[in-house]
Amino acid sequence: MQWSNSIRLLIIVAVAGIAQSFLWWPLYVKKEQWLNSVLVPSATSSPPKPPLSFSAEVSYRTVYDFIVVGGGTAGSVIASRLAELQQWRILLIEAGGSHNGQDLSWNVRAEPQADACLGERDQRCEIPAGKGLGGNTLINNMLYVRGSETDYNAWAMQGNVDWAHRNVLPYFLKLENFRYNLSANSRQQRGKGGPVPIFEMHDKSSLAHTFVSACNRLGLRTADYNAEANQTVG
Repeated sequence: MQWSNSIRLLIIVAVAGIAQSFLWWPLYVKKEQWLNSVLVPSATSSPPKPPLSFSAEVSYRTVYDFIVVGGGTAGSVIASRLAELQQWRILLIEAGGSHNGQDLSWNVRAEPQADACLGERDQRCEIPAGKGLGGNTLINNMLYVRGSETDYNAWAMQGNVDWAHRNVLPYFLKLENFRYNLSANSRQQRGKGGPVPIFEMHDKSSLAHTFVSACNRLGLRTADYNAEANQTVG
């Protein structure tokens, strides 16, 4: 008798499970269709709008400890570092949207130049400015360039003493995780173990090789331009 009751219970549970699957499966399918329509728009369609009830389901904070305006390279790093303290609430605001066919540049151009940008329309230099999370890293092929030591020291001479190269270098070293062999000259100029991995570009186009060779013929040494003195090419 006890075995018979167990069989009856198993049959009831199985029937209930089958009935539940019939009830929930249409809802699951509808949910997947909605997610695909909202999160994976086609290349030809305009960006879809979420249902009217979507905004009511999402709750945003009205008070933050820090608001970072601009999710470019610097803004993203600042927001990430601040968020390491879990008790702080951080809001990062970025004007650029998703990358689905969107122009990733602000298309900023300088005023007309008399002696520069001769090949540009109206001789107006293009000023690269990425539009979206990551900023200029979206449009510069992920090249890592610190800037010229001479420029930093020139700013210091103008009164911005904290911007001297010897003052900013420790922060570059803390940032970097240099992933290939260092020369004797650059060993003190590149960082290890930082959050940004830096690799050598192994695949170079023939145009890049031609450019470097031409610079070598003009007297420029091939070197790590982020670490060694000026008048180098890489």
